[in-house]
Amino acid sequence: MGRWAARVAGVPNIVHTAHGHVFYGHFGPLVSRLFLIVEKLTALITDRMIALTRNEGDDYLRLGVCPPEKLAIVHSGVDWQQFAINASDKRSGREALGIVSEGPLIGFVGWLLPIKGPKHLLDAMTGVWAQWPDARLVFVGKGEQETELRQRVAKLDTGDKVHFWGWRDDIQAIMPLFDVFVLPSLNEGMGRVLVEAMAAVRPIVASRTGGIVDLIQDGQNGLLVPPGNAKALAEAITRVLANPDRASAMGEAGFKRCRKYSLGAMLSKLEGLYLRLLHSHVSGTRRQDGPERADLGRLNAILRNDGDNRFEFPQGKSK
Repeated sequence: MGRWAARVAGVPNIVHTAHGHVFYGHFGPLVSRLFLIVEKLTALITDRMIALTRNEGDDYLRLGVCPPEKLAIVHSGVDWQQFAINASDKRSGREALGIVSEGPLIGFVGWLLPIKGPKHLLDAMTGVWAQWPDARLVFVGKGEQETELRQRVAKLDTGDKVHFWGWRDDIQAIMPLFDVFVLPSLNEGMGRVLVEAMAAVRPIVASRTGGIVDLIQDGQNGLLVPPGNAKALAEAITRVLANPDRASAMGEAGFKRCRKYSLGAMLSKLEGLYLRLLHSHVSGTRRQDGPERADLGRLNAILRNDGDNRFEFPQGKSK
């Protein structure tokens, strides 16, 4: 809707970033097909389509949403340093949140929606508890599936082994408390929360789907399992818990990798993309009644007003 409004308003450059990969997994075949058709039509008026990962971009090309020349890959950036400097003492941190058990803590952060797979994680915990009876599961987030999850917990009679912490604005302090971070999504454009887990030096278990495979290298900074497979989730989680040295090595590998997805890297890529589009528009729409210098001068003034003149264009002929 935003892109069509921009088109009607005569905006010269239209860029779209999809924060939600809806071509499969979210809806049934009919609705998914409708979304695909709408995206193909809207791509005709879009100058650049930004995918968050290479795998997501490959889906855009495979499904014919847009041609390769319109596609750009820009990861969603994370301020990873705020996670790195907040890795406090686990015991005191857990006690402050009401967990006194010494057992391992398995964490999930995100929307409690079917597409995120929280039900599969809860199902997997039966297998985890068989080997680690003192393990705890924490859901951080809210969503339409919370009521169903709470009902399932009540039927499982797990006592205080499952915690619902709702929405939190201190994830940088919570993430380091987990022994394993799990993202069991059925589909995921990128999984930005995975970068946060890597920044907190956590070993990860996640689904082999969507953009997750761009972030998680199986066996190096985490373990990948088939989406929707509770048994495979349980086996992967117990493997991590049973091998603390390996878990620590995966956490360290993730920490090194997370800097690739920094906020600064994202801003630099977006800045370059926007400036190329602006320069192309200025160069391609020269007025007959005045020199190109005026257009470039206005563009440079915009950049200076933003407090950064590193990207000023020359005031001569554009190549």
